[in-house]
Amino acid sequence: MSLNFMIKKFLLLIPLFTLLIWGCSRPADSLQSETIPLGEHLFTPLEIETMLLTNGVTTRFTLTDEKYAAPTAEWVRGVYSDKLTKFLFDYNLNHWTQESSDCDDISRTAAVNGSILFHNSKNKPSKAGFLFGEYHYWGKQGGHAINIAIVKDGPVYRLMFYEPQTKLEVKLTESDKFSSLWGRF
Repeated sequence: MSLNFMIKKFLLLIPLFTLLIWGCSRPADSLQSETIPLGEHLFTPLEIETMLLTNGVTTRFTLTDEKYAAPTAEWVRGVYSDKLTKFLFDYNLNHWTQESSDCDDISRTAAVNGSILFHNSKNKPSKAGFLFGEYHYWGKQGGHAINIAIVKDGPVYRLMFYEPQTKLEVKLTESDKFSSLWGRF
């Protein structure tokens, strides 16, 4: 092979390597966020604890921020669920595997996914956390982990329990709420 031929081959490979490196280094499209519809009110930890207790959730939550912003229920059920589904497929986390990709892993992934979308949101309030977190409780089948949020639903704020494995809002029994093990926003 001539040196000239080898140089031409090498020069042809540069654009392919550039595309490969650029494509692998971009953030996942599922983590890009334009604007998350948020309620106007920023919640304090005391307001969050009051809402939890009022709704029968008795465990203490880890609340490390001074204020928290609430997404809309419509966003969680729609845009967020679609983005979470895409994220789980993009990273091959879309199937249940005992201990390595089960309910606690998926609920943690879903909470982190929500936090990243909130962080990248163009309308995120400064110095505020996001009211979409993890919730662990002891149900009829044993321990289970899902997500919990305080959402704006029309004119009111309310508690939402979200099953990230099905991407659906779920209703917990009073016993499920009372048996909460821990949670965090």
